[in-house]
Amino acid sequence: MRRSQPAKPLNRDGVWYLVRRVPKRFRLLDARGLVRISTNIAVASDPRAVLATQRVVALDKELHGYWEMLAKGDLTAAEKYAQARERVRKLGLAYHTSDELMAQGLAAMIERFNVLEQRKTVRDMDEVAAVLGVVPRASVTWSNLLPEIERVNKIHLSTKAPDQVRKWLNPRRLAISNFVDLIGDKQLTETSREDLLSFRNWWIDRVIEEELEIGTANKNISHIMVMFATYCREQQLDLEHLVAHLKLKGEEKRQRPAFSPMHLERVILAPGALDNMNGEQRALLHIISETGLRLSEATNLTENSIVLDHPIPHVKVIAEDRQLKVRTTQREIPLVGIALEACMRFPRGFPRYRHKADTLSATINKYLRDNGLMESDRHSVYGLRHTFKDRLQYTGANAALIDALMGHSGKGPKYGLGAALDQKLACLRQIAVNPMPHAPGKGYRYHEGMMVRSSSGGLVLGG
Repeated sequence: MRRSQPAKPLNRDGVWYLVRRVPKRFRLLDARGLVRISTNIAVASDPRAVLATQRVVALDKELHGYWEMLAKGDLTAAEKYAQARERVRKLGLAYHTSDELMAQGLAAMIERFNVLEQRKTVRDMDEVAAVLGVVPRASVTWSNLLPEIERVNKIHLSTKAPDQVRKWLNPRRLAISNFVDLIGDKQLTETSREDLLSFRNWWIDRVIEEELEIGTANKNISHIMVMFATYCREQQLDLEHLVAHLKLKGEEKRQRPAFSPMHLERVILAPGALDNMNGEQRALLHIISETGLRLSEATNLTENSIVLDHPIPHVKVIAEDRQLKVRTTQREIPLVGIALEACMRFPRGFPRYRHKADTLSATINKYLRDNGLMESDRHSVYGLRHTFKDRLQYTGANAALIDALMGHSGKGPKYGLGAALDQKLACLRQIAVNPMPHAPGKGYRYHEGMMVRSSSGGLVLGG
């Protein structure tokens, strides 16, 4: 297929996007006209669009593959119905099956024939089938629902890493499995309000008898609600009201407890406490402690996001072969103390744990428990992120600066460029953990409490 020009990133509101006009040959198959897909890479983090270009090329390939699939007719029943519905919508008509048109009377069918004659498309079998309602409404059972939900979310999922896709699919797969086990593998159009209430009551019983968290039940119920509503919207079925008000009341949002700063410094980071960890585990724990990065953010640092050749060494949280949680997740965090040392030891990142944040979490949690380093049974390594925020608050840092370091959106309108690296550095130097039990990386040395390049005559890299 000829393409007018190679895909290039486009700056929209400070984020790199793929923007493609739907080719003429596909316009009856894809009604969007102009397709815009975010790379989730901020222009500020990638000003020359090096990473964004790679991402845009991958997204463009996915998009053209999708169009080719439509053209070949390799479509599911739901896709064929959606295509027919879109055809008649462009003609200013609503889609009705042939039975529905006949039920409306002969005049309704004659009106449709007139449309075909005026457009001179009586020989276009696809348009005739769509206008006269020959394409049946898609009928999907619960066990076959997930592929349809994936299709609807195809573009969204294309920006996720394989492990992120797995995490997205698994809870939805579990929710469907629970529902089918209880109700049976019905067609969605045959699912009743009574079926959905039975599912809700089943979860109520489990919460009581098994002492489960209400939040666990609500997540499972919510997936059923959203998938059912999504399917109904796609198929123009007036059934979304069936899933209203199913969630359980009384849910308490429990935050993982933070480690106390004293426990962090005197127990977890005490000299020798982490010596039996492998090098990447220990470095990642140091980085998380001093930057507040999420485990998934720390494990996916690479040589592109670890910036040591800068007056203020820092890490950048950017989208590289993965999707960020929200746009504000993109940020730059100065490196100080043991976090700086860790990055100097692993300037290219942590290949052993790339896209394996869950593995790292389980491994570190086990190490901390087995070695008596946990503050309580309720603590986990993720609590270090909350500890980081507590330590920031103790310095008197304002909310905007804390949000900028944590990657939170904050409240209220956003003005200006946000906190600068030197402002962040000044704050982080106040909370830096002083002990640095391991030797500095090759090419560096300590000088009066600071780390400097040994070959540069004293270029300060951090405090």
